[in-house]
Amino acid sequence: MTQKEDVDIFVEGRPVTFGNASTEKPWKDNIKNSFTNVELEPFERSKVSLDFALLPERFMKRGKQKLNDLDNLSKPVLDALVEINIFLDDSGILDLTLKKRKSNNEGVRIRISKFSENDSILS
Repeated sequence: MTQKEDVDIFVEGRPVTFGNASTEKPWKDNIKNSFTNVELEPFERSKVSLDFALLPERFMKRGKQKLNDLDNLSKPVLDALVEINIFLDDSGILDLTLKKRKSNNEGVRIRISKFSENDSILS
């Protein structure tokens, strides 16, 4: 396998938060299946951007029900990517950007690139 410099994939489906096995497993399986034709060496150090597209009624908190915290949406995605060896370990993700937006087509856009020393703002 050769290292691809960048990965940019939109995974259609209903993003879910971690913690509920009955909804989390199908979402993680959907993510894994979207990477079936992606051949690359695992990223050791990476930059990751996750852009979640959510139906308008799932976008923000309504009443007492908590909906779709970004940090909780990201965990199943990152765990699925570790499980299929996109990352050696998610501790190697050195730059993580999370976004969510309203859309009528739910899913997550996953962008991954190699982290380089030039990406670090600290000396």
